[in-house]
Amino acid sequence: MSQQPSAAAWVKLPAAVVLVACEFLDAASLGRLEVCGKTSLGDKTRAWSEKAAGVARGNLGQLSNKRLLAAQARVQALIPSSSEESVGFAHNVRRGSEDVPFDEFSFTVVLSSYSESDEFETTVFPFMRLVVKRDEMDDDSNFSSFAFLPSGQRAADNSSPLLREAAVANAEGADIEEFKEYKTPRAFMICTRKSDGAAVRMAFWDEDCFDEDCWDGMSSWPGGGKCMLRFDRGELLIGHGSSLDYDYYMTLNMVFDQSNGRVIAFCSGIFHSTEDLAGSNMSNEMFYALLHARLDDSTRARPLPLSETGRRIINGDLPASETAVDVGVAHGPW
Repeated sequence: MSQQPSAAAWVKLPAAVVLVACEFLDAASLGRLEVCGKTSLGDKTRAWSEKAAGVARGNLGQLSNKRLLAAQARVQALIPSSSEESVGFAHNVRRGSEDVPFDEFSFTVVLSSYSESDEFETTVFPFMRLVVKRDEMDDDSNFSSFAFLPSGQRAADNSSPLLREAAVANAEGADIEEFKEYKTPRAFMICTRKSDGAAVRMAFWDEDCFDEDCWDGMSSWPGGGKCMLRFDRGELLIGHGSSLDYDYYMTLNMVFDQSNGRVIAFCSGIFHSTEDLAGSNMSNEMFYALLHARLDDSTRARPLPLSETGRRIINGDLPASETAVDVGVAHGPW
């Protein structure tokens, strides 16, 4: 006769024994460790301490015992345990470029110019998804590494006066230098992280980036009513080191409907600007890492700069009993 579940006898293992399970969990399972610990451990504080006692902390000395053990288990899961696993070890932890999870981010493009009445105008294309898979980009993948696809309930939501006026000026035979002088076309891109709302400017293009070859070929661009304008060699603002051997720029190809200025896609790529590496693009993995690093940096609190007067007070050169107003009058502004 089979035993009923209600009759099963559950025996609680000693806390230190339960924690041995840390050694057998992979990285994906570690998220359940805290829940397990809360329900299964009696003297959990002492158990965590005992388990962490033999772990080399290195520069993780500031971590709690529980976080230290989680960190150790994650590292252990990534260390090859045999010679077979160590062959091609670096390749085992890499992902193909099209598998980089850019869904964590949203991207906003802002196009700006001056109107005929000399008023500053902006058109904002907010919170677009970045597409890297070739089968989603269709023919846009022929001249870009990735694309941003605007969305809107109405066609007019995606239209830009700048692009509409550019198409008219080009059809009327206007010179690109004349158009740039009067319109001052510019663009910049903003990246927003969904998890915390952090946002940074990541690229900028001014009128000098407006591509002359693309202007000359706008009316003949294949696409059945579509045409394209291009900002070339935009400044990348997400920090990629100071080495001249690894300098990058970003492009912004604007594919739009020639009749109404409705944007179909923004297609981009990030390329080496150094001569020896010209034409090669930044990997999606590196682009992803730079975005996260720049967004993390934007959320860090920074101390306010300390004035010379404030420094003198801290060093004891000025009396601490004086009020800020008194110090300002007697010793100058902070």
